[in-house]
Parts: sequence; structure tokens; C-alpha cells
Amino acid sequence: MTKIESIDSERKHLEGLLKDRINFYLIFSSIFILGSFSIPDLEVRELMFVAGALVSLLIGVAVWRTHLLVSRALEALPETHPYKEYKATVPWFIPNANYALSLIPVVLTLLFAWLALRGFEGREIFEQSWFERYLCPGRT
Repeated sequence: MTKIESIDSERKHLEGLLKDRINFYLIFSSIFILGSFSIPDLEVRELMFVAGALVSLLIGVAVWRTHLLVSRALEALPETHPYKEYKATVPWFIPNANYALSLIPVVLTLLFAWLALRGFEGREIFEQSWFERYLCPGRT
């Protein structure tokens, strides 16, 4: 196997891994959000969103790292590779789709964090929430 074939083989593996991680993340976040909204206890729901934000952040780091590896593998391909020839025909203002897909975990992690902080009763942030009750008991 030549170096170019080796790089191309690794690129295919990494792209498959990126696809799998993004698909897993989309399924995780969808099920987690829907499941969390079905929890009647608001304090438990807020804790679930805290957990969701942490897990989402960790999965997001894995997605972003894989995206960077895919980008490096694509850059390592020779100029005569079909990918680079096709890429040259795409207008400069249309970004690589992997960049947009890699931002999904960032956006949803922020959503999880906001939902955890906000609560669902229209109350002020931290007012009568688990955060105030358990982590800042002396706060008035």
C-alpha cells in the first residue's frame, strides 16, 4: 500500500467515525431532551439538563477532534486526488459541511446549559432552583 492509499484509507475510516459520532450525538440529544421534558419534578429535570450539558460537552469534544483529524487527512491528499479536484469546483463561500455538523454539539450543549439554568416555570435564573437550594444555601 502506498502512502497516498494509506492516507486515503485512514481518511475513509475517520469520515466514517465522524459520521457515526455525529449520528450518535443527534440521537442522544434528541432522546435526552424529550426524556427530560417528560420528568414532572422540575428540580430533577434541571439536574438532568446539567448532566446533559456535561455529556454533550464530552461528546462534542470527541466530534470536534474527529473533525480535525478528517480535515488534516483531507489536506494531506495530493492535489490530483478526486476530492481536491471536486473541492476546487465548489464556490469559496460554501463551507465544508463537516464544519457545520461539528457545531451542532456546541449549540446543543449551550441549550442544555441554558435549560438547566433557566428552569421551566418562568422564574428568574437560580430563583428557588436546585442550584440555590443545594449549592448556595446561604444565598438570599
